[in-house]
Amino acid sequence: MVNEKIYLSSNDILKLNMELSEFLENKNYHRVNLYKNEIGHYQFQISLNGVEGNFILDTGASSSCVGTEFAEKYNLVPKSSDYKAAGAGAIDMETYQAKVESMHINGINIDIENIILFDLTQINEALTLHDACNIDGIIGAEILEQLKAIISYAEKTVYLKEQ
Repeated sequence: MVNEKIYLSSNDILKLNMELSEFLENKNYHRVNLYKNEIGHYQFQISLNGVEGNFILDTGASSSCVGTEFAEKYNLVPKSSDYKAAGAGAIDMETYQAKVESMHINGINIDIENIILFDLTQINEALTLHDACNIDGIIGAEILEQLKAIISYAEKTVYLKEQ
């Protein structure tokens, strides 16, 4: 993978008075609005195998995943996996993997062959306790890196660049 960096020319520096969104859109980025839930996580809608769902954006997650309890909803067929998931408060969680036919965020194609499946029941129970929306999955670093994500917390927006 080539690391693409954005360099600012003298013309770009002069344009810094423009809105961030305009600057990034001129660099072929697409704006995706985020919803900050009741416990501070940022969520947005994705399309997985043609089905819309609610996912958390998690910069600390190395891999994206879908809850095993949502495999049928997204037409995912779980296959065994040697990968063990770890997260806040848990290690060595059993996972599966499933082939992805298509995945999009606001029409932006995500190039991913397989996605990890693991049990999100405890996460959704915690969200419910705080009156937050349940999630079907997590979008992690491998997708955020692929789409050259730039997060604007001030705008509650993530900017993505289709590859």
